[in-house]
Amino acid sequence: MQYREHRPSLPLKSAVACYWTLLADGAATHRVLPDGSLDVLFSFADPVTSRDAAIVGAMTHAVVVEPSGRVDLLGVRFRPGEAARLLGLPVAELTDDATELHAAWGAASRSLHGELGDSPTPEGRLRALDRALLHRLDRAAAPDPGMRAAVALARGTNGRSALVELARAAGLTPRTLERRFERAVGLGPKTFSRVMRLQALVAAVLAAPGRPDWAALAADFGFYDQAHFIHDFRALAGLTPSEYVRELSGGASDRAAPVFPSS
Repeated sequence: MQYREHRPSLPLKSAVACYWTLLADGAATHRVLPDGSLDVLFSFADPVTSRDAAIVGAMTHAVVVEPSGRVDLLGVRFRPGEAARLLGLPVAELTDDATELHAAWGAASRSLHGELGDSPTPEGRLRALDRALLHRLDRAAAPDPGMRAAVALARGTNGRSALVELARAAGLTPRTLERRFERAVGLGPKTFSRVMRLQALVAAVLAAPGRPDWAALAADFGFYDQAHFIHDFRALAGLTPSEYVRELSGGASDRAAPVFPSS
């Protein structure tokens, strides 16, 4: 399996975390953890399916992907809260779900897929995708600074900011924040914060040498106790922390937190 991430052009960096490519031959089971983002996927494997260009919504739990054959994907990973204005679609309706890109972009989605598929090089695909998104960005609604501030705080504190703190950063009441946050991100602020904590926790596990100290990690990441830690981890990842580490050793899970570069 060959997975690579690629930077978007400078004007798109505030909305697009990265482009990514995935090539694989044959079946390769893979666990994908929730990361708070929304992706658009373009598939170029034969035969092309009805979802050759799909929008995958934000996730509240891990999914296990079991491809049945060759995989050739090009993806766009939007920064949390940015996809709705470029896609022109209510992203909250896509949580834990997916739909064809045609539902948002109509015939333009098939035209873009054809252009990407006809490109003779991976670099050409990336340039064509970048041009298409720049075109959308020029016509998109302005970003919501309040949502950006709340998302940034939740990420920056690894999901440990209270709802009232997120609301204060956004300049909103907690109830208004909950409603607007879910509409922009696809997850409520509390769920998004749990996902950010999971991602930071997984990054810490991957960075630590040797056997993880689960009790210390539970305390470091603000869990009430180890039982709370295990329960929350299983709810999001589908496995206990120990089971997840064992699965990592077999290559069937994400090995790094998603990239949301700030520059």
